[in-house]
Amino acid sequence: MNNIILKQEIYNGGLYMLRREKACIKEFYLDNRRGLVDTNGCVYLDGRYAGILKPSGVIYVEGRRGFIKKNGDIYLDGILIGTLNNYSIVY
Repeated sequence: MNNIILKQEIYNGGLYMLRREKACIKEFYLDNRRGLVDTNGCVYLDGRYAGILKPSGVIYVEGRRGFIKKNGDIYLDGILIGTLNNYSIVY
């Protein structure tokens, strides 16, 4: 139930900015758009749901499959497209 509320708050934007920032564990930039990853691994671009980050480091953004290296670099379709800040994969 809380997950649904969190997604609605992120989607609605500005009014819920403080709560969104608190729930966000990582942020990145993709083509000048701000990306957020919440505590459940859901990926948002400009406040809209865009994909998911799996615990293995595989990421799906807007229907494209990619992966994240240990240093946080995000690769989609084999191309470096951004970096997650303070990212680490826990094995």
